[in-house]
Amino acid sequence: MIPYRSLFFLLIVLALGGPSLAQPTVGTILHDSLAHDGYTLITPSNSDLVVLVDNCGYEINRWETSGTPGLSAYLLPGGKLLRTKRIGNEFNAGGAGGGIERYSWEGDLEWSWQYSNDTVRQHHDIEPLPNGNILVLAWRSYSREEVLALGRDSSLVQARGVWGEQVLEIRPIGTDSAEIVWEWNVMDHVVQDLDTSLASYGVIANHPERVDINFVVGLSADWLHCNSIDYNAELDLIMLSSRNLSELWIIDHSTSTAEARTSMGGRLGRGGDLLYRWGNPRAYGRGGSIDQQLFRQHDARWIDTGHPRAGSITVFNNGIGRPGTDFSEAMIIPSIYDSDSGYEIQDGLPYGPASPSLVIGSTDERPFFSNIMSGVQALANGNLLVSSGTKGLALELDTAGRVLWQYQNPISASGILEQEQDPRGTTVFRYVRYELDDTVLIDLDLTPGDPVELNPIDYGCVLYDMTVGTYVQMVGKHSVYPNPTSGPLTITGPIPESSVVKLYDMHGRMVYTSDLSSTYIDLPSELASGWYVLLLESTDTRSYARILLSR
Repeated sequence: MIPYRSLFFLLIVLALGGPSLAQPTVGTILHDSLAHDGYTLITPSNSDLVVLVDNCGYEINRWETSGTPGLSAYLLPGGKLLRTKRIGNEFNAGGAGGGIERYSWEGDLEWSWQYSNDTVRQHHDIEPLPNGNILVLAWRSYSREEVLALGRDSSLVQARGVWGEQVLEIRPIGTDSAEIVWEWNVMDHVVQDLDTSLASYGVIANHPERVDINFVVGLSADWLHCNSIDYNAELDLIMLSSRNLSELWIIDHSTSTAEARTSMGGRLGRGGDLLYRWGNPRAYGRGGSIDQQLFRQHDARWIDTGHPRAGSITVFNNGIGRPGTDFSEAMIIPSIYDSDSGYEIQDGLPYGPASPSLVIGSTDERPFFSNIMSGVQALANGNLLVSSGTKGLALELDTAGRVLWQYQNPISASGILEQEQDPRGTTVFRYVRYELDDTVLIDLDLTPGDPVELNPIDYGCVLYDMTVGTYVQMVGKHSVYPNPTSGPLTITGPIPESSVVKLYDMHGRMVYTSDLSSTYIDLPSELASGWYVLLLESTDTRSYARILLSR
């Protein structure tokens, strides 16, 4: 009989497959056994084609839409595609959209709606809500006279005025209509320290809940340039990312539209004022350049409930304008939210935390630097899916920064590329990964087809079953929980004398061993997040299970 360790290692070697004679330039470039299996939605920014692929790059579904996105897309229950669309000619700036569409899994257009005229325009991002409604990020134009009345310095206003950020909640109706059921406008929550006669006057540092209308980076009508919107259903809060101010903001969604115009009302009693902001304390007079931590970031989003870091925030820090050399970072920012008091801030000090809990920078080994677009998504196994927008590249990284999965978008403005073609010009706003058992994919035919790219290479890619549960029956006479774990484990069942516990990584290497005298194990803190095999053995017992360590 082959010893367990040897058999395990042999299976891993066979699963990895043999080396390819050709070097892929598009599609799946790398697929390690530690990568988190799922389905990845690809929305090229310069094409009307949207595709869903598995980890091997095989096509699961495609939607042939009309027009380029503006810029994001998501899946809804039943495999429906909700996407933005570039429509209109006003507000010509990066991220301009103007329309929203919903397609069936089969590719039929079911609903479309336009929010684009000479005063407003949807841009960058939307967010589907649990109740079927949609949050919409939009620009709203203000004339020169209107912003001067709000206290804008006249030297910072061009003839065409200024664009404010707006958030709408809409309810789709029929095939081409929508009802606006909630609205928030940032221009209702500004402060300035130039004109004491105006209602907006105040000491900037005393009002972190308001946006300084004269804190400007570059003279542009699009002075805030928000580029993402996210919703926290548990807290009923909305998060925005302002690229130009290098900040993320959180506002209360529990207000009425009337309350959202004021500083009163809502669950937290703050109306539509900012509840929290982070990244650049200079923007509200409570720090200098040395305190700035975000630099033209994208894609601020909460980590979902059930994840070991649930409640924290992921963000892609593009790194433009940072001191020294520009480089990008994938960040996790721990939450300071308190269930009783919300987000607290001390007098004269900026909002915490003082620093992120995890920062992974772009390097030659993980080349995800991107000056625009891009994103970070926390995966269930503790890894991060990092989108490098300008490269059209997706990298799955573990918390040590190792690349476990790499995919290069093969779709350009001129069509689908052949394998080994140069992938320049295949930009993607951001990739989105869905779990194998995600509710949006229930009862759908997920049979993989061919790779998206033309003339693909057969490199023997295989998918790995990495299903986890809270309580795992070991192969043998024991069970182990919790799984995933941050370190502590409990084994159920009788523990024979002279029992030994051993831990193997997914390459068959033993990384930990210890005599076992109780049912409790605390795995060493230096072990990296990822998949392991836990083996319990004695003279007459052998039990093992796959364990997900997530820190």
